[in-house]
Formats: sequence, structure tokens, C-alpha cells
Amino acid sequence: MTIQELARYYLSQGKTVRAAGLMLRLVRTQPTTENLTLLADIYMEQGLFDDAKALYLRVVKAELNEAPMHGEALQVSFRISKSKFVAGCQCLKRLYWQVHEPQLAVQPNAAAEAIIQQGHDVGMLARQLFPGGLKVDGDAGLDNAIRTTRELVANPEVPAIFEGTFEHGGVLVRVDILQRRRDNRFRLIEVKSTTSLKEEHLDDVGIQSRVVSRSGLDLASVNLAHVNRDYVFDGGSIDLRKFFKIRNLTRRIARLAPKLTFPVACGVHRLVHAKGTGHRARSALLQSSHL
Repeated sequence: MTIQELARYYLSQGKTVRAAGLMLRLVRTQPTTENLTLLADIYMEQGLFDDAKALYLRVVKAELNEAPMHGEALQVSFRISKSKFVAGCQCLKRLYWQVHEPQLAVQPNAAAEAIIQQGHDVGMLARQLFPGGLKVDGDAGLDNAIRTTRELVANPEVPAIFEGTFEHGGVLVRVDILQRRRDNRFRLIEVKSTTSLKEEHLDDVGIQSRVVSRSGLDLASVNLAHVNRDYVFDGGSIDLRKFFKIRNLTRRIARLAPKLTFPVACGVHRLVHAKGTGHRARSALLQSSHL
């Protein structure tokens, strides 16, 4: 029986002090993500939430390749979508239910469906601002979409990419618009059907920026395009340059980076992958306001 197996046995028997003692000694010589996570789980069972959080953050930092352990970049084998990550930014409990009990979600009514369709229509209008742009087909699977995106990025003849797909640190994003500049850098543009910038939009654009830039793409700026409330339609064709208002959020997103990197990522990681975590510990994590 390994030390980890013995510690898990003690944990299952409620002997958390013995389990913690074993893992503390092991972590001093073998600070792997597996060992750190197990020790954090033990701390959660003991009610030592701050100590557990510190270890979870250390694990997430390693998995996001911020500080690889033993000189090796750790591979992340899970994926969550941008929408779930943003859900975690807004409310960790909401993320938990989306991941573990999606069937309990309220089905969209006619009003919600209309909002979704409106968002789609506005997104299609925004693409017309970038003639010659190509859309990444997501129907052939995520891996194929990521590969196609890389090919389009590498092709200097493609002026814009719609629905470009990227993954980093287990988080998957699809970018509404990537506009290629003359210096071969890109403008990231998220399109919203609202008439103003909302606080939750910053989390949305921020995680896209992080994932895309960490995937190796050189972003010149990060932007959000929303409907211009002052635009007046006078008949004929819509003047798209007046219909949309594009806001440069690069500086604001840079200030948001710590929030996306550690506290929320920690909660996302533990809620989505709570291996062997008991009901009491998981409930405590859900209720913790410190994450």
C-alpha cells in the first residue's frame, strides 16, 4: 500500500489527523499536484479552508503552466467552456449545478429564445464589417476546430477569423471575431447585442484574451462591440459602422488578470474535479466566499 492509499484509507475512516500527517511528510519531498490535492482535500475535511485554498491555488497555478513543478509543464486533461468559466466568475454554486446537475436547469422560454436569436443576428451583422473573413466550422469536433483555427491564423491572406477556437489550461473559448492587422497581430472582438458594456462582459472578454494569448496568438488589442444606442435607422441599408460601437478594453482586461488566474480558477478546478471530496467538504467549498 502506498502512502497516498494509506492516507485515503485514514481519510475514509475519519482519521484526518493521521492522513494529514502522512501527506505533510510526503509533500515535503514530493510536492506533486496529486499529493498537494490530496492534502488539500484532507484540510477541507478538517475545516481548514484557508490552508486548503492555498494548496488548491498552488495546484491550479501549476496546471495553468504559471509555475511548473520540477521544471516540467503539467498537462491539463480536462476542458470547460468559456460560458462555464464565466458562470464560475459570477457564482461558483451556479457552475457546480451546470457541471453536475445540468438537467435541473430551467428550460429557456420564448423570451429567452428571442434573446438568443437576437444575439445570433447581431453577431452575423458584425461579421459584415470584416469582408473576406472565414468562419471556423465547429461541427467537425473541437480538435478539428482548434486545428483549423491554427491554419487560418498562419495564413496571412485571411483578413479575419470568425468563431476561432482556442484552448489553454483546460478552458475552451470561441472568439466571435479575430481581425488581422497589417503587422500580423490580431484584434480580438467579442460581439454583444446589448446597448452598453456590462460588468459581466469583462469576465467574458478577459478569459478569451487569456486563453488566446496563452495559446501563442499575438493580440494587439481586446475589444467589445455592442449596439450603439444612439444609432437611428433611416431606411435602406444599415450603416454598420454607426450601428456598432467598439470599445477597447485592453487596459481594463489587464487589470482583471489576477481575478481570472487564481481565485476563480481554483473554484472552477475543485468544483469540476472534486475527486474523492466528501459531501461536507464540497458543501463548505460551495459556501466559501473567499474563492
